[in-house]
Amino acid sequence: MIKALSTATTGMQAQEARLDQLAADMANMNTTAYKRGRTEFQDLMYQTIKEPGGEAGANQAPVGVQVGSGVKVAAQYAVHEQGPTKITNGLLDLVINGDGFFPVTLPNGQVAYTRDGAFKLDSTGRMVSSGGYPIVPGIQIPPGTASVTISGTGEVRVITSANGEQTIGQIQTVNFINPGAMRKIGENLALASTASGPPVQGNPGENGLGTLQQGAVEGSNVKPTEAVMDMITTQRTYESNARIMSVGDQMWATTNNIGNR
Repeated sequence: MIKALSTATTGMQAQEARLDQLAADMANMNTTAYKRGRTEFQDLMYQTIKEPGGEAGANQAPVGVQVGSGVKVAAQYAVHEQGPTKITNGLLDLVINGDGFFPVTLPNGQVAYTRDGAFKLDSTGRMVSSGGYPIVPGIQIPPGTASVTISGTGEVRVITSANGEQTIGQIQTVNFINPGAMRKIGENLALASTASGPPVQGNPGENGLGTLQQGAVEGSNVKPTEAVMDMITTQRTYESNARIMSVGDQMWATTNNIGNR
């Protein structure tokens, strides 16, 4: 009975982790460029009561006897499927159509990466993320700029009253071999990890990097219908494990009370 209780406990803990992931996804349904998560499970160690095939010299058993000890969370990671494009008509709003991330510099000098292309200008005219982090390489919009045009390959051109039309910079994007292994740090940002591989930076549209689209941002890739279905499945699985604990407790109580009858 004790094994059933401990096994069911691991099932409930695993479903709690999955529900936490689903809650984060549902909370971020309207977060720019948010990537929904995926939770994967693995079974725990087995107690082998009888080896398949049996002992040497004995009749061979076609199967053995093994009892599992439960489940554990094997991985939780982001699914980097592109979200829907939302037209904003903002001059500094950008969507990456395809693979890639925008690199930005954090206050400590570390480079972080984001799909959130809702860029702004700070007080000095630098192109920064919504959190105020400048894009890498830096883009400086000169005073008196009347219009900003960003091409699909990242070339930034402006029209000013003093100098007319001119090219002022080149936006670059970054890709990883395994973007699902990037470490999220909040504010729509993520850091490279050992498992993600080193960042490969280049111009949009080259070497497998997606092209840019001005005047739009990427929406969350959370699918509400699928999220609700997963939530119902998680709840039912949790309830089933709770029921196993209840039945196991009742059987244990019955066994303990045999001598009292």
